[in-house]
Amino acid sequence: MKLSEKHINFKNKCKKIIGEKIQKIEYAEINYNPEKPTPFFETRSSKIHTIDYSIFFITEKNTIEFYWDSEFTQYALGIKINEKTIFTKTIKWNLSENEFWKNVIGQKIKAVEIGWENEFGEPYPQFITIKFENTTEIYISAAEFINDDDKIAFGFKDNLLVSNDKKIALETKIIM
Repeated sequence: MKLSEKHINFKNKCKKIIGEKIQKIEYAEINYNPEKPTPFFETRSSKIHTIDYSIFFITEKNTIEFYWDSEFTQYALGIKINEKTIFTKTIKWNLSENEFWKNVIGQKIKAVEIGWENEFGEPYPQFITIKFENTTEIYISAAEFINDDDKIAFGFKDNLLVSNDKKIALETKIIM
């Protein structure tokens, strides 16, 4: 696959997070119920979370945001490092103590792999695999389950799905 300068810049930005030690994980979700804020990230599987906007990895030196973005196409993955988020009217949830993230807190990122899709003539980042020193892997995709009983994720969506289980991520098409 031939990558343009824009693609190479994205790839290089992702590589910048290698070596970062995770101190905190936050989700930013649309605040659907301002009178009684409630998290909406849980799914029927304890190995998959759904986030309507972004995930923040807070490290010793940086704040890394993964979000659905339109740089390449309408709904793809984006990454920001120490940049102001573009989303307002969201509520943040600290997931650092959540069982889902327990194997990531205190760990250094050792590799980042980008899953490129090419359905519209130009490659775009559909999912990212983040590998940690302790062999934990996290899979983030611009995708969602449209209905509660869907068995596979639909990509190219204004939502993030994140999994900490490779088998489930593959079975549900969070990654390919």
